[in-house]
Amino acid sequence: GYSDALLRVVDASGAHVLTSSPWGRIDSVAWSSDGREVWLSADRQAERVGLWAVALGGGERRVYQGADQFYVSDVGLEGRTLAISGRTRYELWGRAPDRTEEADLTWLGRSYVTDLSDDGRTVLFEDGLFARNLSYMFLGRTDGSSPVQLGQGTPGGLSPDGRWALGFPAPTRSDHQRTLAIVPTGAGEMRVLPRGAIDRYLDAFWFPDGRRILVVGHAKDKPARLFEQDTDKGEPKPVTPEGVVTRHPTVAPDGRGALASTLEAGSVFRLYPFDGGEPRQVPGLRIGDDPLRFDATGQHVFVREPTAANEPRALIVRVDTLTGRREPWLDLSPSDRLGAAPISMVRLSADGRSYAYTFVRDQSNLFLVEGLR
Repeated sequence: GYSDALLRVVDASGAHVLTSSPWGRIDSVAWSSDGREVWLSADRQAERVGLWAVALGGGERRVYQGADQFYVSDVGLEGRTLAISGRTRYELWGRAPDRTEEADLTWLGRSYVTDLSDDGRTVLFEDGLFARNLSYMFLGRTDGSSPVQLGQGTPGGLSPDGRWALGFPAPTRSDHQRTLAIVPTGAGEMRVLPRGAIDRYLDAFWFPDGRRILVVGHAKDKPARLFEQDTDKGEPKPVTPEGVVTRHPTVAPDGRGALASTLEAGSVFRLYPFDGGEPRQVPGLRIGDDPLRFDATGQHVFVREPTAANEPRALIVRVDTLTGRREPWLDLSPSDRLGAAPISMVRLSADGRSYAYTFVRDQSNLFLVEGLR
């Protein structure tokens, strides 16, 4: 992962021959052909993964550094090296209103969408640096124009008027626990919200009224649940039973409830009222459905249907919550599927015609490299 890593060499008796200095990460290791060094693919301080040699007698040197990540597999005679050169990207694609073609909205290479404005023109996303696990909040446009950085941390939801974003700022050295803040998208100051009984935040979305937020989080040693919080006063208060959550902005337009489900396998999403009443079954919702959001009227909900495992595709249907009728709506898939993993997140506009989605693309080539020493 991205934690500090050490290389250790131990002989057959269990004695430590070598303990290296810390690395940001170590991905692969191989013996040199003469056995006097260990070659490792590793990085330090936000660099791309390079090839390094660590001598058993002490000392280290850089063997190779390229534009792409470089993973050593084996080292032969005369510096003949079997290596994998690859690139992993979180790609963000979207379609703006009145456009027929998708635009590539990827920025730094780890672009993960968290929200889309109701009009489909503004996208809120996370991006950052793989090497040191740094994340930043960005506000962009679905027409492909350059985004604006809002600060370091992870974004949540975008306010209905587009003036504010919910975000989880990067923890300080003295406080390793995430906080929830309201971050201005233009002029203004960030404001941290009181956490109350929440020990760990998972996500946060705005209510349609723009004054309240829906928080997904844990109380200490308790299962996750949904909380409601006024942005101007008060602490978050639970509005669903423990173990009932959502991962999308599924608050009903009237603000009286949200589509959520339990964490149990086979659980169907229901409309959980915030006044403490019994959850209501929604006609047309099935096991495996993943509701994304209501439309502006509240009569329809856009739902992602299950697809084949590992398929980079998202099938969206529109469900009439009164009759249960299901209408095919969108079939999303990258135009270039090479190296594409399943689509991990989808966000829709209020009319469901504009969208943004994220998937991981992992591409690599196997090389025989001559002359490395």
